[in-house]
Amino acid sequence: MSNGTVTRVIESDPVEHPAHYELSHPGLECIDLTAGMSFCMGNAVKYVWRYRSKNKPVEDLKKALWYTHYAENRNEPVALTCRQLGIINELQHQSQTKQYEFQFWNALRFGDYPKMRRAIAMMIRLVEGKNIDDINQELES
Repeated sequence: MSNGTVTRVIESDPVEHPAHYELSHPGLECIDLTAGMSFCMGNAVKYVWRYRSKNKPVEDLKKALWYTHYAENRNEPVALTCRQLGIINELQHQSQTKQYEFQFWNALRFGDYPKMRRAIAMMIRLVEGKNIDDINQELES
């Protein structure tokens, strides 16, 4: 147990523990974070969670962006429990070398929709093969 979260070792099962969730963030369960969230935010989190483990990362990230935008337009609050915050702490620890993924989890922590959308948009650009320097220049102009 670290940061109030339970780290589990679970064998992959296509129904109870799909590999595309387990591979993304070993020892954590996506449903433990999304349970209690709105449908839209739960889906946005799910798509960010698994985008690196599925064969269509850009599609998953675009879905995450769509759901985030929809939730923002509906003014859906992001209210997280202590347990969910502990999971986000662990996700941030796991994604320290993935700048924009880290930023997404941090923005989720504070319910900051514009920063969530920006982080997802940057992840899409990286997955599409854009260079970090090119992305930073885009942002500056």
